[in-house]
Amino acid sequence: MIKTQDKTQSVIRDKDFGRRLTQVCNDHPSVPAPNFGRLQWFVDELERRGVTVSRQTISRWLDGAYRPSREKMRVLAEILGTDEIWLSMGVAAPVKTTEIKDIQASVDGAAMVVAGLMMIDGLSPGFPLPTDSRADDTDIVVVAARRPQRVKVSLARKADGARSLFMVPNAFDDLTLVGAVQMDPVTLEFYTIPTKIVAENARPMGSHMELEVELRAGKAYVGNTSLGKILDFSTAFS
Repeated sequence: MIKTQDKTQSVIRDKDFGRRLTQVCNDHPSVPAPNFGRLQWFVDELERRGVTVSRQTISRWLDGAYRPSREKMRVLAEILGTDEIWLSMGVAAPVKTTEIKDIQASVDGAAMVVAGLMMIDGLSPGFPLPTDSRADDTDIVVVAARRPQRVKVSLARKADGARSLFMVPNAFDDLTLVGAVQMDPVTLEFYTIPTKIVAENARPMGSHMELEVELRAGKAYVGNTSLGKILDFSTAFS
């Protein structure tokens, strides 16, 4: 994905998104063939749902020259009867409701809490399918700040004293890392874990890495660096 800036707007080019959108259109029985009314069909269907776009914009979406906004992506997925996360990110094929329940049942409890808070804050989180090559390293997939993000949530394990440990995947460079700390039986606090902090401080443990964190004065520290507390997931990933 390439982001370019001109004088009037930020343009996000995503050829893979364009290919996915075209694929769904070609497989959908109601979508006209290219050059036989496809662009106008989209304009009309979006208009019925209160979304106004031009045929030129639709053409740019299909070419992967532009990505639609999060709300327009949601409406596109609704029109085409496909999974919004797959359409936007390509990390999972459309699945049946029963399969979604099976996937959610396998997700760590702290990650489920984060997904719920994301929804409250206006995001649309999803979960990777077992067939996703990064499923073991990813708890949540979400589009935030106009880009797809893979999120890994690590629930702190008590070590000794005020020290706790976050477990982090070995391949962490492309992940958004969230640390969860259980303050009492019904209270969790969440922190952003910069990948630079992991690279400089985490210990390799074979199948994963361990990052030591110390809780003091209501804050979480890795060494002398204070981790940022997440108070709003809609802005935490911006």
